[in-house]
Amino acid sequence: AFARSNDNRKMLCFDNYNLYAVLNKLGRGPGEYIYLSDFSYDAKEDLIYVGNDSLICIYDAKTMGFIRKQFVSYDIQNLLNVGDKMLYYGLDIDESRKQQTLENYNPTASVVLTDRGEWDIKNNSTVLNQHSYYHRSIFGFPQLFYVNPQNMSFCLPGYVNRIVTFNNDSTTDVYRFMLASNDNQVLEK
Repeated sequence: AFARSNDNRKMLCFDNYNLYAVLNKLGRGPGEYIYLSDFSYDAKEDLIYVGNDSLICIYDAKTMGFIRKQFVSYDIQNLLNVGDKMLYYGLDIDESRKQQTLENYNPTASVVLTDRGEWDIKNNSTVLNQHSYYHRSIFGFPQLFYVNPQNMSFCLPGYVNRIVTFNNDSTTDVYRFMLASNDNQVLEK
């Protein structure tokens, strides 16, 4: 099991409830990550991927030794290893740059599936879900922190909540629900 420390600077690695290693590489130097907000574990290769904007730092999951950096053509907000594929949520670099430079620009964010080692995500991936920033601010955005390995699913939380399964080219709704409206009443315990 892997977890972030309370201060989001370190990753704690557990085996059978015992802490066996700590990934503590916060910084801007070689082999260091800029921040620790999202990461993914590759069980097949025993690797940890830490996503920082368009940079992925890859570490050995046993030794926490740095292996390499991989730049991708994507502004990563979430990433998740799925077998020999990677599931990303974020903006392609062009959308990200337009968002930063154009006033009132409404960028399109996507959930994409691509080969694990692919760097040109914009041109070599399958878009599984896509929506505008405006839509995301009202209805929520995908959560890729956990994918059920038995049926390859993730959650799209928001005003209308959806759980979807996915394959190499599409998603299918398996569960939809809407939360009750908030009428600002204080509930008694």
